[in-house]
Amino acid sequence: MCSDLRVESSKLITEVTIEKSTIEEQQRQEEKILQEETESIITQKETKTIDQEKVQEINKAKLIESQATRITKETEEQISVIKQKVETEKYEQTVITNQITTTEK
Repeated sequence: MCSDLRVESSKLITEVTIEKSTIEEQQRQEEKILQEETESIITQKETKTIDQEKVQEINKAKLIESQATRITKETEEQISVIKQKVETEKYEQTVITNQITTTEK
């Protein structure tokens, strides 16, 4: 009887040890999976942040380029107006000079 109990006890200890090992292995695998998923999520967030920063830089550059184009256009228009005024004043001066010359003759 004692021998039977020892055998039964040994079987139970073996079963518990195997089950404990199985549970520990499952936990290690789950921890590994969680770690991999966590690292993947972190990498995705970092990539998304970098992409957003790139988009912001591109938008900023486009805005600066747009402003520069507008300023250049406005400056060219002002230069054109000034040139027209100068040409008009030259023409007026020529007309006045011609009138004075004609009057003196």
